Amino acid sequence: MKFRLSQIIESAPSLRGRAGGEAVGLAILRLLTILLILLAIAARRDMQVVGYSFEQKEMVADTMTVAADTMVIHTALLADDVFGYAGTTPLDIYILNDTVVKVVPLENTETPEFFAEAVGIANSWNGKKVSEAYTMPVDAVSGATLSSNAIIENARRGFAYASKHSGQGTSIDLSVKLVVTLLVLLAGMILPIFFRAKKMRTAILVLDVVVLGLWSGTFISYSMLVGIASNGLSLTSAASLIPILLLIVAFIYPLFGKKAHYCTHICPFGAAQELANRVPCKNVRLGAKTIKALTEMRRILWWILTLLMLLGVCFEWMDYELFIAFIFSSAKNIIIVFAIITLILSVFTPRPYCRFVCPTGYLLKLSFPHKRK
Repeated sequence: MKFRLSQIIESAPSLRGRAGGEAVGLAILRLLTILLILLAIAARRDMQVVGYSFEQKEMVADTMTVAADTMVIHTALLADDVFGYAGTTPLDIYILNDTVVKVVPLENTETPEFFAEAVGIANSWNGKKVSEAYTMPVDAVSGATLSSNAIIENARRGFAYASKHSGQGTSIDLSVKLVVTLLVLLAGMILPIFFRAKKMRTAILVLDVVVLGLWSGTFISYSMLVGIASNGLSLTSAASLIPILLLIVAFIYPLFGKKAHYCTHICPFGAAQELANRVPCKNVRLGAKTIKALTEMRRILWWILTLLMLLGVCFEWMDYELFIAFIFSSAKNIIIVFAIITLILSVFTPRPYCRFVCPTGYLLKLSFPHKRK
């Protein structure tokens, strides 16, 4: 007889004995398997796991160099514990006569769409005195919050070093965007557990799309998960709360019976599909065989992508997940087109991308037991 986690949660008040232990053990085993898969993919792509490198990388010899009276601060070592969306974001900061000449982002493993959106803030400090640049407020870019925050923290540590301050720099100040994002994320994590009013759910879905999607670009993707597996999770700023909360709701909630809570209550693209399905229109009813075939296609797709990555190829597909469409100012046209097509299909059938395509959603689904249909 197999024991399911959902059955254990439903009978939690009376749960005793060996059955509960076996089910919890099964859930933990699933989580460990997912973790090992992500670590293996990170090792193949970046040759490192949780910040530990398997190959000798070329390191910046000095944190500061001087050429033709221009001081160049290299932040690779100053901020090697500061991570953006998928990795570290080192900078070269050029300073002449105590004035910032330019801030140049260096090679990194950030998702191109996110980094392209965030990199413009590097010009914010040009022409500023070092002391002014160190203290001036710089807002993260909408849709690329994690990459932006990493650039900001790299710059501040570089300015602190240039001013002969502590190389530890300062943590990123709480911004309005960060506070609102955290509040919306917490609302999606907590309110649906206790309240099921339709109006409240609608409000949460709208906030997911507007705040988590369009404004701050807060969502789980394969690129994010592999980036964390590769570089570890930074705990140096308030912004670190966002990925921590996302991981909790995605992987810890299912242990307590709240499986798919992230997908149904927080994911901004899932929310957009659900809202689209509320457009007054007759739904197309898919037959049981069709649903089974499409579901099986998603499973096959996930295994193909996973095997290819474990073989060391086809990592680029992670840059084409439809979540990136929220960063519409820099997302590839093909991503935006497919996102629009998906939303149109969502008018006629509920959450087609979530149910029949999403590799990230399938990965999350694997982390907890399911009921057989």
